[in-house]
Formats: sequence, structure tokens, C-alpha cells
Amino acid sequence: MISTTLKKPKERFSKERYQSYSPKNRSRYIEGLIKSFINLNNGVTISQVEKELNLHYDTVVRHIDRLEATGDIYRSVFGKTSVFFGNHKNMHPVGEQELCFDNQIFVFSILENNLGDYLFIQEKLIEPNGASRTKGGIMVPFKEFGLFFSEIKNFLTKYVEEKENEKKVQSKRHKSRLQR
Repeated sequence: MISTTLKKPKERFSKERYQSYSPKNRSRYIEGLIKSFINLNNGVTISQVEKELNLHYDTVVRHIDRLEATGDIYRSVFGKTSVFFGNHKNMHPVGEQELCFDNQIFVFSILENNLGDYLFIQEKLIEPNGASRTKGGIMVPFKEFGLFFSEIKNFLTKYVEEKENEKKVQSKRHKSRLQR
């Protein structure tokens, strides 16, 4: 399950080049390095990433948490050990679908991994300068998406009903005050 011979990404910057980057670009580089390392290997632990890429534990955890939250990788737990795997976008003819609001974009795609196919919904924010930033995402097992959306519909229906009831109560109170 966990790779014993680990492959490292070929594109590794020298310490001097890395230090010449801004903190934001350093962070992007480290995140990309970790993502590449996980994708190159068939399951790795945090300690393997830390050791093989010569990174601090806290740095690895921070970037793995972000990569997991954005759906780039996923975690499987075996006893007390978390093993991380890369998510692979399915080359399905549907591809990706985007839904845009004022400053948000929701990207829908299908991901394949060792656990099955998933509907992946990723949220991106549009910055004032026009660039987009990934905020997070969720993965819904493809075989369960019907139930998932049915429950969302039920939840929203209840919410709308409660709002309408609140308006009726407020309206009655307002009329009662006017009649006094």
C-alpha cells in the first residue's frame, strides 16, 4: 500500500533560487513540490514527505491540509497512519463545468481515485485584480450524488418554509401593533 521506493520530483530549485522568491511564491513552490511528490508515489505518509523532501513537519502538514481541502489529494487512514494519494481528474467527455456568481466560481468535475469516482465541487474566489484563488472544495461519492442533492433540496425547502413562517409571524405582530 505505502510506497517503499519513493520517486522525487525532478524540478527542484536550489536554496538560493528558492530564497529569492517572495513568501507567497515560496509557499506555492512547496505546495507544488509536495503535490508532485504525492502524485509520483502510490501513497505516502507525512513523515515520508518530510524526510524525502527535507521539509519541516509543520510546513508539510499545512500544505497537505490545503491540498486535501482543495481536492488535489485525499487521505486514507490505516489504523493510526494517514496515507495520502493524488486525485486524478477523470478524462470524461463532460469535462469541467463552471458556475459563476459575482466574485465566486464553482467548478464541477469528476475525480477518480483508489476509492472510486467522485463529484468534485471546488470553490474559487475572484480577487479584485481579476485573478482567482481556490478557497476549498468537497468530494461527493459519485454513486451517492443523487442522495446528496436530494438532502440539500430537503434542507433548503425547510429553510424557505421557516423563513415564510417567520414573515407571517412578523406580519401578524405588525398588524396587531397597528390595531392598538
